[in-house]
Amino acid sequence: MKQILIVEPDEQFAGRLFQALLNVGDYQISSAPTVRQACLMVGRERQDLAFVPLDDLEGTVEALRRLQPDLPLVATVPRAG
Repeated sequence: MKQILIVEPDEQFAGRLFQALLNVGDYQISSAPTVRQACLMVGRERQDLAFVPLDDLEGTVEALRRLQPDLPLVATVPRAG
């Protein structure tokens, strides 16, 4: 089963993304509100894909890629409102 990580401080947006992913496939999905927590998750278990917020993208990418250099990343931008 594919491992997907959502790094998102906005709980509502993370929840909508989580549900959308469940609706389209059979994935093991984890969510972390901070980059620090995401790094702990990546350090414990290899991920197949991570969704990361566009805010502070460079720092997030650098931190996650230190732990898993080949981790595919998708930048997310929540809708206003």
